[in-house]
Amino acid sequence: MEFQERLMDILGNQNRRRILRLLAQKPCYVTEISETLKISPKAVLEHLEALESSGLVKCFYGEQKRKYYYVSRDLHLEIFLSPFSFEINFPENEETDLESLIGKLSKIAENSPESFDSIQERIRLIRSLLRDLSSLQRKLHSEFVKLIERAIIEVNERTVLDDEKIWR
Repeated sequence: MEFQERLMDILGNQNRRRILRLLAQKPCYVTEISETLKISPKAVLEHLEALESSGLVKCFYGEQKRKYYYVSRDLHLEIFLSPFSFEINFPENEETDLESLIGKLSKIAENSPESFDSIQERIRLIRSLLRDLSSLQRKLHSEFVKLIERAIIEVNERTVLDDEKIWR
């Protein structure tokens, strides 16, 4: 199975999406996930195994030798669906794991005179820009669909005119 299909299959499960939402907030151990989401520990383990095999989740051993799971990388997924196209895109970005991210954040904190508040403000600005970009992408895709529709109508009209010429 191709990675895109496998990922769509994995993300198609509501409990896996719920687990990912929880792990996006903080690393968790199995019992914590089970109790928070009201899912049996056995089911949680099965979902975590699927998420781990896809590379979306990794684990580490923490306090009391508990196995903690966390979201292992950034993933940007775009789905465009219209009457004339279905596309799934994974814009390329460098894969980051938690360890490298923590290392980068530590270096930034050491070398940056910026306050936590200014960093938060920059994060809000970037999120706003990402929403704007997403909106622009939807508008561009809508225009693309309209152009396809116009092209189809034009081809159909030409075909009808050509057919009429033949029958005369």
